Amino acid sequence: MTLTARESYACWETLTTRPADSPMPSTVTTEALALCRVVGDVRGEGSMLNNIGNIYLSLEDITEAASYFQQALAARNRAGDVPGMAVILNNLCITYRVLDRCQESVDCGLRSLDLYRQA
Repeated sequence: MTLTARESYACWETLTTRPADSPMPSTVTTEALALCRVVGDVRGEGSMLNNIGNIYLSLEDITEAASYFQQALAARNRAGDVPGMAVILNNLCITYRVLDRCQESVDCGLRSLDLYRQA
């Protein structure tokens, strides 16, 4: 199954919507992540992982959020998506600050700033 970039994005956009009352990443969200992986949409995979990380961050499951943000950063790096990496590094900066991992927070913040300047 091969999707065009437009079709892949349309699927991603449709599937990333999470009902406001859903406390965990929805089945639809995890299915969207799986779809991105099946069609080889590494950039979309990074976006989905980042979205799931944000869900866990909002639920104050900080360790789980950090795990998803790290996976998202790796995917965005594989895709060569500099602006996306900057966003995720900023999310990791916030996450590490909450976890009292101050040096890692500073490092991510500085890396994010450098990437924003490049983008």
